[in-house]
Amino acid sequence: CELGSRTLSILTTHNGREIDDHLVNRWLDEIYSDSLARRWETEYRQAAAEFKHACLETLRPFSTVKGVENQFHRLFDGIEVLPASLFEEYEQNLEREPITAEELLVPLRWGQYHMLANQGLIKAGNARFPPTVVTEYNSELGLSFDQPILEEGWD
Repeated sequence: CELGSRTLSILTTHNGREIDDHLVNRWLDEIYSDSLARRWETEYRQAAAEFKHACLETLRPFSTVKGVENQFHRLFDGIEVLPASLFEEYEQNLEREPITAEELLVPLRWGQYHMLANQGLIKAGNARFPPTVVTEYNSELGLSFDQPILEEGWD
């Protein structure tokens, strides 16, 4: 990716030296110069317009618009899921302390979510529960993408 290449080039040039905060803005100007800046700005404007149309212009008090939630997740390239191993704890916390239930959710990039869904490892969420992912989970390492949990009754 051009952005990564430009960034590495600047950092390599200054390798081993202490970073001067005053230089960072100059580096960013150099990285985002010419066509890259125009391309980034075009992508940003398109995403902002899409978000405005799909989410902001459709909002109505006390009503839901079908599909807006998926559009929101796609635009921000992320969704929070519940590891299956934490489902019971989530359910208990939801009854006692709903805020602590939300702390059990794990962020996933939108592409990762769909990869797992295509493998049948995501159980769709509903109004009460977020999507649940059926892979190994470790609080220090996060979700494992290569170790599915095979549970009884999993569809």
